[in-house]
Amino acid sequence: MPLDEIRYHFRITVADLVRGVEAQGHLVPLHHREETLERFYLRVLAWALFWTPDLQIAPPTHDPDAPSLFADDPTGRKSAWIAVDPEDASSIGHALRHNRGATVGVAFSDRAALERFLATTRGVKGLETAEFLLVDEALLHELAGALDERRYDLAITVIEDHLYLQAGPRSFDGLFTRRRGIA
Repeated sequence: MPLDEIRYHFRITVADLVRGVEAQGHLVPLHHREETLERFYLRVLAWALFWTPDLQIAPPTHDPDAPSLFADDPTGRKSAWIAVDPEDASSIGHALRHNRGATVGVAFSDRAALERFLATTRGVKGLETAEFLLVDEALLHELAGALDERRYDLAITVIEDHLYLQAGPRSFDGLFTRRRGIA
């Protein structure tokens, strides 16, 4: 019987020169067999790009209203709510309304996912306060095809709009865009 979820172990170093972040962490994300590896690695990169000390990768779920990454403040309220490739804007609008003061972000794996999302934004309020990322699709494909182990030491460096990733002896790089609001 195949496992539904596979546990990965990453020791990660993040250096984001734009945000002034230098951090190390141990990340243990779950990969569900129905999730593409591209989406899985997008969740890992989103963790680095939205990094805060308490940010966690949520277990894979089919609930469209659940965040892919989140952080809770000491009172139990969400301080970060991050979606990965959401189907429509209503879940982001819901997150913005119900998590006031939280960082709400969205990461997309390709331009087509972003375009599908943008087609659903009519009437959704507050999207101008969310942070949006679009990660290079070629980088995600390269990671999915090359990283075949469940344990890696990862070094992720962010310089302006460029991601550099070192996984053991392998090096990867690609572009991403970050902006506040959808305008």
